[in-house]
Amino acid sequence: PRQLLGRGAAALEDQDFSVKLLPTGSMEMDRIGKVYNQMIDQLRDERVSSRQQEEFLERLLAAAELGVVILDYDGKVSSMNKWMERQCRDVKGFRTAIIDPSLHLRPRLKNAETAPGDKALGVIPRNDQVLVGPGNRRYHVETATFVDRGFERGFIIVQDVTADILSAEKDAYGKVIRMMAHEVNNSNAAIISVLRSLLEAATDEEAGLTALSQDYLPIVINRAENMTTFMRNFARVVRLPS
Repeated sequence: PRQLLGRGAAALEDQDFSVKLLPTGSMEMDRIGKVYNQMIDQLRDERVSSRQQEEFLERLLAAAELGVVILDYDGKVSSMNKWMERQCRDVKGFRTAIIDPSLHLRPRLKNAETAPGDKALGVIPRNDQVLVGPGNRRYHVETATFVDRGFERGFIIVQDVTADILSAEKDAYGKVIRMMAHEVNNSNAAIISVLRSLLEAATDEEAGLTALSQDYLPIVINRAENMTTFMRNFARVVRLPS
């Protein structure tokens, strides 16, 4: 029995969770063997599950179109995913503009506000901000901490939000342009109507009205109609399909 337990202990030391104890016919030994086998099965299942989760997370970070930087216990860059590596390698000045300022924003556990459930996960959220990177691109940067083996470590998440910001700006411009077109066209329609009425009322018998109708009213009406056409075409631009 001692040799049997010794082999089981050696397997645990080697982290070999495939070794299980066979029944010996001894009630006491078989009870110990049953507990040992249950423990081995649980450890093996937990290791497999943990490894699968790690592999999924690694693939997710590798495929994600955002940057993740893991810091060490001293707050220095420990590792980063492929997206972040490409940015630092291919975009001149990216690290200086994005990562280096973010390192100074690494939160402290005592100052961070925890959301419900975060304490149990060992993750401390941090406020975020938008930084301007090379080429005037906008990056949403969030810093946070997690607890690793009882000590605080930080990480940085970086996402390029330039397209989102441009899309929001385009929507805002579109609303302004449509409002402008509506107001200008309504005003011009009233102005043109009044001017045409004046033009029709002008007669050759009245010298003042004759000069007005020949020299001034047609020009003003033409300019107002041009303004209406311009605003109509301007408003049509924001409705162009992609």
